[in-house]
Order: sequence, then C-alpha cells, then structure tokens
Amino acid sequence: MKGFKSSFTYAAAARRLAEEGRRVINLTIGQPPEEPPGVLLEAVNRAVSRGYNKYSPSRGLGELRRAIAELERERLGVDVDPDNIVVTPGAKPALMLAMLMARRRPGRLLILDPYFYAYVNQARLFGIEFETLPLMVAGGVYEFDVEGIVSRIESGQYSAVLLNTPHNPAGTLLSQGEMHEIVEAARRRKVLVISDEVYIDFTYEGEPASLLKEGYGIYINSFSKSLFITGWRIGYLIADRETAELAASLAANTYTCAPTPLQAAVAEHLVEAYHEAVKRIRELYPRRASLLNDAFSHIPGVEMLRVRAGMFGFPLLDTEIAQAVGGVEEYARRLLEEKGVAVIPGHVFSDAYADRGFRVSLAASPEEIREAARLITEFNEELLAERRR
Repeated sequence: MKGFKSSFTYAAAARRLAEEGRRVINLTIGQPPEEPPGVLLEAVNRAVSRGYNKYSPSRGLGELRRAIAELERERLGVDVDPDNIVVTPGAKPALMLAMLMARRRPGRLLILDPYFYAYVNQARLFGIEFETLPLMVAGGVYEFDVEGIVSRIESGQYSAVLLNTPHNPAGTLLSQGEMHEIVEAARRRKVLVISDEVYIDFTYEGEPASLLKEGYGIYINSFSKSLFITGWRIGYLIADRETAELAASLAANTYTCAPTPLQAAVAEHLVEAYHEAVKRIRELYPRRASLLNDAFSHIPGVEMLRVRAGMFGFPLLDTEIAQAVGGVEEYARRLLEEKGVAVIPGHVFSDAYADRGFRVSLAASPEEIREAARLITEFNEELLAERRR
C-alpha cells in the first residue's frame, strides 16, 4: 500500500537538516512551543505515585469526563452528560471512531477542501466513499461554501459531513448561524455531522461556532494545543448516549484507553490549567496571526489569505512562481534546501489548491515569522529573476 501523506514527513526533513547544523525555520507542524501549565506537570507525578498506572475504562476516567463537562459548560455554555463523553488518545483516534460511525451509514462522506490530511487518509483506510467541496476565496480570506454544503446535504447522496472550525489549514471559521443552517439541513435529512474543533481557543476574529451548541452529531476536541500538551495524547468526543457507548466499545477493541496517569493529571486541574493556558494563547497567538498576515502579504508571488483563527495559514503561490520551480512540492523542497525555511506543500491538504497552496504554522516566534517572510521574499525574487532571463 502506498504511504499516506502527512505533515510529519516534512517536519522530519526539517529536523534532519537542523541536525546537520543548518539553521532551519520550521513552519511545518502545529506544535506550540509553550510549556504546559505547571500544575499539570506537578499533577503527573502525583498521579503516578497515587497508583494511576493501570488501564482506565475505555471511555476514560470518570473524573476526567466530569471535568470536561465542567469545562464545556464554562467555555460554550452547554450542559454535557459525562456519560456522553469518550476520552481518546488525541483527536485522531476520536476522528477514527467518528469515521467508523460514518462507515456504518450508506452514502458518501462530504469533506471540505482544504482538509486536515487525516480526514481523507482515514476515509480511504476505512473504505468510505467521499467527495470534497472546496472552500471559497473571497475578500482576502477563505470562506465556507455554506450554500454548497446545505445543497449537498439536501441532495440525499450524503450520509455524513465533516466540518473543521476553526479550520486547519485555511485559518478561517464558521459562524454559529452558519453552523445552525448546516445542522438543521442535516437533521432534516438524518445526515451525521462530525465537527473537529481542536482550535476553538485560537480565534482572532469573531466568535467561534460549535456543533456542541446545536446538540447534534459528534463533537471532537483535544487538549494537545489548548493546554500545550501535544505529546500527552488526551482528546475526546461528545455524542448522544448510544453513539458514545458504541465508540467506547470500539475503543476497547482498538487502543484500549488513553494514558491513565495523564488523564488523571488533566482531570485534577483541568479548569485551572485551561484558564492559564488560554490566557497565554490570547496574549501570543493573535499577534502572531497579525504578523503572519502582514509579513506574508508583502511577499512577491504570494497571495496571503488572512488568518482569522486556528494555528495555520494557507497562502497561494502565483502561477508564475509555481511554474518557475516545477510545482509547489518542488518549491517547498528547494525553499528548505536553499533558504532553510520549512513549509508543507498544498497537496498534503488539498486537491483544489494542491498546485498553489502551502501551509505555514503560527507555532513559531515573531522573529522566526519575520525572518521566514524575508527569506521567502528573497527566494521568490530569485525564482522570478531566473524565469525572466
């Protein structure tokens, strides 16, 4: 079987170059450089010493599910029954469980393009027929084609739709009104809605929408980004009782459970740690997004679509630049080799924008973002000069 595309391939190439002694500005993966809140680090040692070293229930520790319910009540104003929560080792396994739910339904899965690569990879892995619907480019931003989504739901050809808001990699988001319109169409047609909202705390313009407020479908979230604990692998899904019970059964037959001591540590101080981390997110990430938007908008040969939310931008190369270097994949390879800037080419995340798009991460310092923009400017000017000789 041919390997599945992912961002980690490009992150690994950047690391190899750095290990050779080259200076590399790594804008590949969405791994916040910030350290976790101190209360969580202290709680891990306590959890281990208190005996949280065995399996947990497959749906997750009861104390963590109750803490998640408390957090979502505070964050989104929604009352959640802890028995409707399934804790997973990160968001990808939660997505896997949701995909298996979609697999049980006849009909196609609708995925929006650009997409997080795991969506199409998991759909292919599980034999799910899917189609993609491109986001629109309008007014200098990516926008959801809500009319197109609703039209496809109403067509009767789809059994599920997968939403991602705030969006990776497009840096945009749905409004609650748009979410409501999509969900109401899905209710009428009994179409499953899955919503990946792991970047909900990274919102810089407007208010983030949430499927959880609509009381329908499968809501997916994770603490990897919002608590700066990407390596801990603590995510979760929230669904109706029947779906949650089936998801827990599937979990027991695949990964068993999320890491028990890390579940216990998060449960002990979740709300306190969340407040500390989100305060830092709100101090740091809107500035980084603004800096990225401004710095990349001045790069010749690049159309910078404004980042409104999330941890990534997905700018588009002008056709002349893309052709000058032989495509975006070659562009990314040469940019890393010649200038030491690591980005991810668009084909990892898109069919519609594969020939022009590339993803850049906000998980970098302001100095790194500025220097990356300077080096990309230099690289593009050199490419254009070569082409016009």
